[in-house]
Amino acid sequence: MARSTRGVEVGRARGNIEGKIFLETPAHTPLCLTYYFWCGLSQADMARQQGELFCDIGQGRGIRCNKGSAGIEPGTLIVIEEPYSYTLTDEQLLRTRCHYCLKRLGNHVTCDSCRAAKYCNEECKKAARLHHAPECRGYGRLMALPEHLRLLGRILYKMHARPTDTGPLGPLNSLVSNVETLKNCEDGIQSLGAKMDTLARCVEKEALPDRGFMEEIYGKIACNSFAVLDENMCSIGIGVYPQASMINHSCRSNCIGMFHGPQIQIRADEYIRPGEEIFHGYIPPLLPTAKRREKLLCNYHFFCQCADCKNTERDRLMQCVKCPNCSERVAPNADSIYEKCEACGFAEFDPDFYEEINLLVEYSENILNKEPAEEREYDLYFMESCLGQLDETLHTDNVYVIRLLKDLIEVCEELGQWEKAIEYGKRIEPGYKMFLKRFDLDKGLLYYKMGVAYYRHGDQAAALSYLRQAQTALTVTGGKACRLVQEVSSLLAGCGCSSNEDVTQSIENSV
Repeated sequence: MARSTRGVEVGRARGNIEGKIFLETPAHTPLCLTYYFWCGLSQADMARQQGELFCDIGQGRGIRCNKGSAGIEPGTLIVIEEPYSYTLTDEQLLRTRCHYCLKRLGNHVTCDSCRAAKYCNEECKKAARLHHAPECRGYGRLMALPEHLRLLGRILYKMHARPTDTGPLGPLNSLVSNVETLKNCEDGIQSLGAKMDTLARCVEKEALPDRGFMEEIYGKIACNSFAVLDENMCSIGIGVYPQASMINHSCRSNCIGMFHGPQIQIRADEYIRPGEEIFHGYIPPLLPTAKRREKLLCNYHFFCQCADCKNTERDRLMQCVKCPNCSERVAPNADSIYEKCEACGFAEFDPDFYEEINLLVEYSENILNKEPAEEREYDLYFMESCLGQLDETLHTDNVYVIRLLKDLIEVCEELGQWEKAIEYGKRIEPGYKMFLKRFDLDKGLLYYKMGVAYYRHGDQAAALSYLRQAQTALTVTGGKACRLVQEVSSLLAGCGCSSNEDVTQSIENSV
């Protein structure tokens, strides 16, 4: 992902796409340069027609909708890209998933030489050979390293085998590296040095570049890598995608990335006007502005000033609480102070009230970040206990209540508790409509889960309504070939509805 070092939501242009880059000369005369890079995919022509690279002094570099186009419609594929390099995240995933296509392993094969690389079948093994051959001797040692170091090791082996990748036109050359920022963090220099020493012991000497180059590439990985998600939207790996990294961040994004194995596909999830910049969200939007900015500053080293971060009204609603006197919604002011209930006039929000809110937020975050238990009934008990406490103080549209409800729906469906899933789904809908876009992925997933819950509960009429909404939203975000869209189509057929309905017309009507 593109990252800024200037404290605003701008990034750096990368290669792998043909586009126009606009540079400012010292005399401020626009200089238009056209670059031609190989995308390697048939969809590249589409991407070239839809987007153009730009670079200017005030805005930085990024991708915008081609000024000469008619705009980009929701669902349009903007970027499709295989990673320059990638890896699974942890030891369990390295044991249970294919190291090439990332699918779950059944009967599998291993590399004949290192025995550490695992593949679904001989086809995946053969396809991985080009990337795996240079790293094979040291692959087993790399697999014992943390994910970012493991990814760096794979990149170093690849660059050693392809020296042109380290040159000025190399695919990673234009990526922003925040290595100096990493060094300036507390214990940054010592920590970075220790990491490089660890990696140097695990990589064959002939593949090791100088220390400065290693640190530079590590900085690029740290602030440009994407989390690779599986079909259930769970993180299973990390990868570097130079083309996708050209898209800058906004908490109010207009596109979304979905993964097909290690391949990323980025689609517009709302209409993008000619000349409008294309933005991708680096973090989930359902967080108060202060929390989003904290995460972005910590992980990507920039202070976001997007439209949503400046939208104080939206932020106020995210933090609304219940009036202790009448239980009506009370939103804080711009300084996060709860002054007065508009319904009954209550204004006695004392320090104990604020302390209670802070404790509830901390409690909910601990529950949300907890690793799932093997017995999901255990998770359901703790989540519902937490929800009961949140409901005493926080309004149902508070983002921490919404996030807890989202996880509760998933647990209830796993346990087959369809009535509870429907109850929690109905509670979350108003908040989703308030804070999320029309074709947001989380909305599509909610409609899908509600459709499944009603279908299993025996209410096919209600299931049909939600499944149609899910089909529209998920087709925009993932395309017609998306696994979830196919599952929705099957459920629609089970409700007596044709699975071949024209979704395009539905999208146009929604727009």
